[in-house]
Amino acid sequence: MRRLTFANFTLFPLAASRRLLADTLSQPLAQDLQLPPAPLNRLLRMVLQGEARWLRSGRNLPWGLSLYALAIKRPEPRGAREARS
Repeated sequence: MRRLTFANFTLFPLAASRRLLADTLSQPLAQDLQLPPAPLNRLLRMVLQGEARWLRSGRNLPWGLSLYALAIKRPEPRGAREARS
């Protein structure tokens, strides 16, 4: 494994609070699938772009809504493919 990190760190408290509140009030989460109003959407995009810059710099995040993994397949030793045939 080359790298394992989280993303959407900044939005985690908001999303967790929203989901806990929905559970407490027995409300469906269908609204989670709708775009927020344009000004809020722009603000969220700027926040996530900042996170993306952080991640591109090689730093990780301790938790978040998404998990990113980067793995590289090791090359097979010479002759391994023929030995399996």
